[in-house]
Amino acid sequence: MGNSIEALSKEEISEVDWDSLSLDSLYFSLNPDLLQSEAARNLYKSACINSPRSGVVWILTKKLIDSFNEKLLPINLMLLLKHFFAFLYSEGIPYQFLFQDTSSKSQEAYNSSFHRLVPCMFYFKSHCKTVYVSVPQSPDYNKAIEQAHLLDTIKVHFQEVTDYLMSKNERIYLVDDSRKSIDIDSIYKHYTENSDEDSLKDPFKPQTKVFSIFKANIETAECDLTSPMNWFLNELVTKITLLNPLKDIQKIGTGIELLLTMMSSQLYYMDKPIERINYECFKASPVVDLLMNSQQSICQQFSWKLLEVIKHHWKSEKPSPGFLSVFYNTNSRENREQECLFLAPKYALALTILLQNYSRLENPFLIKNWNIEWEEITELLIENIDNSQFLLLFYNLLANNPSFHAHLVSKSEPERFLEPMVKFLYTETAFTVKCSLVLIIILLLSSDKIFLKFINSSIQLQQISWLQNYRIESMSLGSCLFLGILRKFRENLRSSKNEYLYVISSSCFYNIAESSTNLHELVCMDYLSLVKAVYNKYTNLKNNEKPPEDIQGCVEILNLLIEILAKILVFNYNSNPFLIYSILHQAELIENIKEANIINKNIDIIKGVIDFFLPKINSDENIILVIMSYSKTFKINREIELQTFDGALNVEFFEEKTKWEECMIPFIWADTSKFLSLPNKERILLFKCEDGL
Repeated sequence: MGNSIEALSKEEISEVDWDSLSLDSLYFSLNPDLLQSEAARNLYKSACINSPRSGVVWILTKKLIDSFNEKLLPINLMLLLKHFFAFLYSEGIPYQFLFQDTSSKSQEAYNSSFHRLVPCMFYFKSHCKTVYVSVPQSPDYNKAIEQAHLLDTIKVHFQEVTDYLMSKNERIYLVDDSRKSIDIDSIYKHYTENSDEDSLKDPFKPQTKVFSIFKANIETAECDLTSPMNWFLNELVTKITLLNPLKDIQKIGTGIELLLTMMSSQLYYMDKPIERINYECFKASPVVDLLMNSQQSICQQFSWKLLEVIKHHWKSEKPSPGFLSVFYNTNSRENREQECLFLAPKYALALTILLQNYSRLENPFLIKNWNIEWEEITELLIENIDNSQFLLLFYNLLANNPSFHAHLVSKSEPERFLEPMVKFLYTETAFTVKCSLVLIIILLLSSDKIFLKFINSSIQLQQISWLQNYRIESMSLGSCLFLGILRKFRENLRSSKNEYLYVISSSCFYNIAESSTNLHELVCMDYLSLVKAVYNKYTNLKNNEKPPEDIQGCVEILNLLIEILAKILVFNYNSNPFLIYSILHQAELIENIKEANIINKNIDIIKGVIDFFLPKINSDENIILVIMSYSKTFKINREIELQTFDGALNVEFFEEKTKWEECMIPFIWADTSKFLSLPNKERILLFKCEDGL
């Protein structure tokens, strides 16, 4: 890096040679490994330390936006800023000054003359308070002074807000219920009688109209929404949305990489923990707060642009130097451009799912209720279903877009996306975030009974290689799904005993039971084997006089398994001969469970099946054929007693936003850090959060 870069690290910057910053040589020097050089680190250290006084960030950001249509200068400026933020965060250098409003404030003292006190109701977390604020009577007021006085008044009279700000070192801002920013102008207009008059409504005198108190929500952030950084981020996002994803991929990719790096402060920084370290110790980057307050229409276009980048460039190959690298310069423009083609869609995917999964009341980037042609995106998701980040995007689209859900379940080959998920459940022994995602996706799909019927009756899988211990020639996709969930449910009872895994897997069972037809004999035998194992556990605990809570836990699991079994029989007994066969094979077990008097009345449904079919079995006949024959005349006269999940017929998944972010954001960043160039990765703390929901 030349003298022009060194000049940017000085305490005072008088003039910048922009021509030297648009050279190819600088582009090549700003490579991902730049900060491994001691000289570069010293240079960036000086720039970071001097930046509050030199204003280098504002000089570069302004020039970046002004020159965005040029070819190489904006790319070089984005790379310079990318390395600046990466170094700043990783070295623990205070960065809050970058997100403060540095505009010159009037030193004029606040003058309350020609003001009225008006009541405003403010909501902060679980608190609510009415505060009387001073509002000018005429529109020719100094907005900056009035806004500052408004916020000071809130802090003085709302103690809970003050206490929070003191502990978190954050700032407050006001929003309405749709998260639109509110300022002193909003309050002034609310209490002005007519828009064409300058007089202010007096709330203490009889009103000509119905009087209403102004209401606002108090939010906090580590940044000023009026800071120059807010302007820069909005401009950068807007500029990227206007670029062509095919022709301008290098500029788009570099811009996305810059945004990701600017958001990465959360990886290194945390509040001082009082007890154990958890996600609450880590503040989301101020960049996230600023982005989440951007204009929704621009944010939606940006989300679409990210999807376009993923769609068009995901299959780009990683540049390979090969054996000729000994003779040729591998840091050529062609190699760098190919590397950008390879990394840009990865950056775009990471940024997409980060923006989708930060919990905000109103997320302007959220891909929700979109009605578009989903075919290309769906194909890309299916082809990369084993990729954790694609799996999360799959969930985000499925949970928030009925049109995507409808498109997905209408596909004629659901095994292309469902079998890899089932295989993962069956073969993966650990409980991971990815395991949670697979089960949640299955739970969302299980709401469609037509889809479940289709995969049980019409989709047969041949020679299932991942069933290593069995030689299965054919099994329905529905049976495979049941088997995968069963395997994960059983492993959890045996080892990890994770409460979330228990709830989500039992919810999947509960939903698919109603549509489970033609279950394979392996599935049926495994399920009854699990019932037997849980009952044996119960008897052992009872005989050894173990704690009542342990015994009750076994009883609850047994009730769940019996209820699911009864549900399958009530809805589909005549199309599940192997299930009836397995029940008959375990007739003694069912009798013992009934006599134990610990199970609800659903055991009588299963006992009724045994009482009807068992006398009709002759050892000389094919048992399955006998069951199929008598199923035509058999009727279950009892109604199922739904007790699990408060008696609901089906379970719906509800995303608790704060808990969801706590789980997913570290998961996304852990994956993203594998390809995003970040210095001092050994200092990253966020990934030490527990893995799981």
